[in-house]
Amino acid sequence: MVMNGGVFHCVFEALSESELRAAADGYAYFGLDAAVATLLAAVATEDPWSESQNGVSLECDARYVAAIPTESTIVDRFECRLAKRPEDFAPVGR
Repeated sequence: MVMNGGVFHCVFEALSESELRAAADGYAYFGLDAAVATLLAAVATEDPWSESQNGVSLECDARYVAAIPTESTIVDRFECRLAKRPEDFAPVGR
């Protein structure tokens, strides 16, 4: 969702509070701490849609892209974790 609409869209329009918490936990699990920090910075923004916050929104988007430049970044982290700790994942059903 972040890559489609930006960090503020994801944080303030698309995800519920519990979904946002789960997303942050997932990023942390895969060692994407900069993405977690970016989400938390956005959450802390007061009046996110005011014109004065446009720079903050753009900064959050840039920080996210620096942390996760492409969707394959997440896929690569998943595959690495799966190879190292397969017991962390449920088997695929048939």
